[in-house]
Amino acid sequence: VLASGFLSPENDQNGEAFGLLAVFPDGTTALLPPRDGDLEATNTTPLTVAPGGSVAFDFSVTNNNTVNGFANLWFVAERDGNVVAQGTVRSGSVSAETTIMGSFVQNVPASAPQGEYTYRLQIGDFPSAILDEEVFTVTVTGTARGTDVQAWTVTDATPWVEQGAALKPTLEAASRSGEALPTEATLSGVYPNPFSRSATVPFVLPEAADVRLIVYDVLGREVATLMDGNMEAGRHEAVLDGATLPSGVYVVRLAAGSTMQTQQITLVR
Repeated sequence: VLASGFLSPENDQNGEAFGLLAVFPDGTTALLPPRDGDLEATNTTPLTVAPGGSVAFDFSVTNNNTVNGFANLWFVAERDGNVVAQGTVRSGSVSAETTIMGSFVQNVPASAPQGEYTYRLQIGDFPSAILDEEVFTVTVTGTARGTDVQAWTVTDATPWVEQGAALKPTLEAASRSGEALPTEATLSGVYPNPFSRSATVPFVLPEAADVRLIVYDVLGREVATLMDGNMEAGRHEAVLDGATLPSGVYVVRLAAGSTMQTQQITLVR
């Protein structure tokens, strides 16, 4: 099963863009028009699964432009027309004329009602700016497996790595020469979300800054410090290890210079 789609470049002749949003000299913004790229996805295991089971997918994202691009890849699970779960799979840059290839496993909760689900893989700007999608029908049937999976979680997702590129370290600055950066510090989409083991927290700095990247529980208590110090301009990633944290909702807060951004994430077992 294949699907065609597009990536938006990070540079546009009328303005500067990060991800899918262009910022013009007068301060206005607009969604960039589709450009020349491809999203392809295939299921590598049967799409009939018992509650508590899983389905595996391969995907590839190709940027056919002559400028760099940025994209989010996420899933949406629907039943009877209603969204029952959604979350990011991977996010990252795609250099000009380069392909990202990867795979991941989609876990189905043991409590999932039996029946047919519409499963969408979407690419664009998570969660609503969709440039392309691939749609599958997943049938949940049979005896529930003995598992503690209680949510639609993504596991075993391969790193977002360009073909021929080295694997990224846990924490990195990946700014490339000529790559446009946003005008303020930006907390990108944490992935996977929900997560069951660890979550990657990408963020971007337009200039060097003192950075505090902190995770809080819903009571406002600090549960993890991912970064506390001065960092150079560029794209960075930190990893939240959820091994010692209880299931629940958490808030990731990025403070860099005068900018503060937050994102809600969910840990499930």
